[in-house]
Amino acid sequence: MKVRTKRFGELEVARERVIEFPLGLLGFPEFKRWVLLQASPQSDFFWLQSADTPDLAFILVRPQNFFGDYQVRVQTEELRAIALENAADGEVFVICNRDADHITANLQGPLVFNARTRQARQVVLCDRQLTTRHEVLVPRREPELVGQAG
Repeated sequence: MKVRTKRFGELEVARERVIEFPLGLLGFPEFKRWVLLQASPQSDFFWLQSADTPDLAFILVRPQNFFGDYQVRVQTEELRAIALENAADGEVFVICNRDADHITANLQGPLVFNARTRQARQVVLCDRQLTTRHEVLVPRREPELVGQAG
């Protein structure tokens, strides 16, 4: 199937790569079909692209690559919506945002994917230590040259 994107143009994507969010995403409940894209196998960043709207995409990361002690604790009922019965079939991503000079991750609203059924959902964690703006990294800048005139 063809998926139109704002950033990458039109892509040919196998139907089995489409991920369904039966409940949509928070703030975007009407968008149910998405595609996970990775720029290169070495990249830690992914794009979650709407399969139906070219202008709608989010940057994702696997939180364990940046936050080693991060755990997603959800109720079993929350995972039934995506038929996730075995934790080994699950994969967790978080949405990133650019905040001034920083990239932050929403650790409070992770996305849980069922690799077997190709379904996913966003869950809300009630841990007070988690926020929607955890710093991931600061882009490198060239050092300033400081000198004295002579």
